[in-house]
Amino acid sequence: MLKVNSVFLSMQGEGIDTGVPTVFIRLAGCSMKCSFCDEGSDLLTFVELNEVQIVEQVLKVISMFNDLGTVGIIKNIVITGGEPLEQDLLDLVVKLRGNKFRVGIETNGTKELGDLFFLLGVVTISPKVPIDKCKIEKCTNLKILYPYIKNITAESYNGFEAYHKFIQPIWSTVSAYDAFVEVCRLGPPWKLGLQVHKLIGMQ
Repeated sequence: MLKVNSVFLSMQGEGIDTGVPTVFIRLAGCSMKCSFCDEGSDLLTFVELNEVQIVEQVLKVISMFNDLGTVGIIKNIVITGGEPLEQDLLDLVVKLRGNKFRVGIETNGTKELGDLFFLLGVVTISPKVPIDKCKIEKCTNLKILYPYIKNITAESYNGFEAYHKFIQPIWSTVSAYDAFVEVCRLGPPWKLGLQVHKLIGMQ
């Protein structure tokens, strides 16, 4: 059984898949307890569902959206949290892949991916530990929060293997422009990462 906060349809607002219609599986719980967490106390509430029930929820959400008259099929899934890797996700990801979904994960880098690495289409890390304590060696999207937290800086993660590297502003603390100035200072390959779904009022 997995602790599930919500299953919902939105737009991926970050990283290389920005703009892609996506079903998010938001799992509850994270040991880091960061004060700036987007979800905060919402992740203290959850229901326990098995992998089959979660896939059924995903299909239900997509079906409800298609009933509105949309055309096409939504195939992008992101497992987020909280910290999703604090729960055993292998069976869930296998079942989602078996339903022809492309599955991504958003994690803080404190837990190993193990066999999941070979099943995931996108791995996004927003590190909450220094690079020498990060349990994942490479990813698709690397998001460094700005202003920097816990001595985690862009320079300290320069050597980390990632296809895309972003500086993402903590909205309650700094403006996007300030983060953009930092991107200009750093130079390539760093880019400004914005949570576009928030900018347009989506969950």
